[in-house]
Amino acid sequence: MARDAARVKLSRYLGGIPGQERRNSGHGTLHLGPDSLYVSKATELGVTVLGVKYGKVDLDKISSIGIGTMTTPDRVAITVHLKDGSAGSYEVKRQSQQKVLELLQPVAAQLGIRISEEAAGGGRLTQ
Repeated sequence: MARDAARVKLSRYLGGIPGQERRNSGHGTLHLGPDSLYVSKATELGVTVLGVKYGKVDLDKISSIGIGTMTTPDRVAITVHLKDGSAGSYEVKRQSQQKVLELLQPVAAQLGIRISEEAAGGGRLTQ
């Protein structure tokens, strides 16, 4: 059965998406699909709980996604490369690079988005 969305917990938007300034968002859940990529975090406003979205980008603006390890082994860097040449940065805590790939790859392939592994500095390792 095909999935139309993937979710990765303990994620955070670090910046880079035009029009989506970085906010001190803490950690939320990275969502990929069906129409966009973003990090959501439940925020309480009185008795109401809202899902605030950070680093949101429409899927049709994404050219590829790079996944690599950060300077610490329990953090994974996600770089979303946009068709306009800009790139957004996200991080995932307490997950391996392989686990993040396993979560995102099936949905990205279904959506026609290429995922590659990248070195910590953003250089591509495999495609």
